[in-house]
Amino acid sequence: MGVFLRVVALPLLRINRLSGMPSDTLAGEAAQIMQKWDAQTQRLNADLYLPNEANPGAGRLMHAFRLVCEVEPLVAKIKVAQKSGNVPAGDADAMTEQAVAAGVLTEAEAARVAEARSERLAAIEVDVFTPDEFFGRVSRDNREQREAA
Repeated sequence: MGVFLRVVALPLLRINRLSGMPSDTLAGEAAQIMQKWDAQTQRLNADLYLPNEANPGAGRLMHAFRLVCEVEPLVAKIKVAQKSGNVPAGDADAMTEQAVAAGVLTEAEAARVAEARSERLAAIEVDVFTPDEFFGRVSRDNREQREAA
């Protein structure tokens, strides 16, 4: 049986396109599709449960994702201005004030970029604990006193 499988079945399995893994190029193309908030992504997510954007957790993350995707062309304008030397180098999201001063963005566009940046940072923010709080060495009363101060 083993000889039959190696000699006859294995070559036939190699012919079958379903037995092969997707190429890296195809995986990269699929990842690029999912990294945009457009009609294609909304179609793929149509039958999935996605929480309301006002909800914490995944809802907050999807809200930040949508905002970041919406301001992507504005951030691209800042990057072009950085390459031409009109805006100083650095994180393009953080250069909104300089982009307004250089005439690259309007005040409204800069406000949208700043909002998207703050939502993105809030979505990826993690809880911060002191070592005593993390290891449970602080009583609840001490924690409340520290928060009140």
